[in-house]
Amino acid sequence: MILGAYVTWLTSNHVPAYLPSHVPGYFFLAMLLAFLASGARGMLVNGVDPASLNKRPLDTLLATWA
Repeated sequence: MILGAYVTWLTSNHVPAYLPSHVPGYFFLAMLLAFLASGARGMLVNGVDPASLNKRPLDTLLATWA
């Protein structure tokens, strides 16, 4: 959630400076970028972390909630 909020904040600050014609619809652009950033982060974590956590159920639970 924090990554999505940060990407939305960045978009709201950069769209008026670099794409002033898109200011009315920047929220939809921010939602798309936040979705893509969160999805990329999720795929990265899923590809790296779970292999080392397969035999440690408590750590897997903690990683899920973190």
